[in-house]
Amino acid sequence: ALENSGKIPSETLTLTAKISPPNHQIQEFFFPPTFPDLRQNPQPPLSLSFPEIQHGRNCPIDCASVYSNGLRRSGIYSILPSVRGIPIEVLCEMDTEGGGWTVIQRRQDGSVDFNRTWNEYKEGFGDLNGEFWLGNDNIHRMTSQGDYSLRIDLEDWNNKHKHAFYQVFR
Repeated sequence: ALENSGKIPSETLTLTAKISPPNHQIQEFFFPPTFPDLRQNPQPPLSLSFPEIQHGRNCPIDCASVYSNGLRRSGIYSILPSVRGIPIEVLCEMDTEGGGWTVIQRRQDGSVDFNRTWNEYKEGFGDLNGEFWLGNDNIHRMTSQGDYSLRIDLEDWNNKHKHAFYQVFR
């Protein structure tokens, strides 16, 4: 078991929650002409966006579709979930269990206060480069596209790792 010492999780554990379609059943997309082909570049930039994207053309719907099209570096990407055609920036984790995970929450050092209002949890808060909550609306937009799985990773200050996996997440 992970050590907790009676403290709240943000002070004792690193918590990362990620979602991905089960078995990587992913929608394919193609790079728009204005998007650099990073499959040829071994050092892609950390943050990637898709300018002037339209749903159904040229844009990933989640991190699994980013991964399936050859982008294998963890970082911040723009995606366009099929519900409400507004792009969102997400943190994609490309190393765990085959990659393609969209990180929906990360707590690692207590630097962001998670004692928030309902509206803040609805919209999301924090910084994708640090601690954050992606937002209930954004999570709903992604998981409304089809079947998703949830993986929760925990690590204590003694580098003990545990995870939980849920095959169905909505």
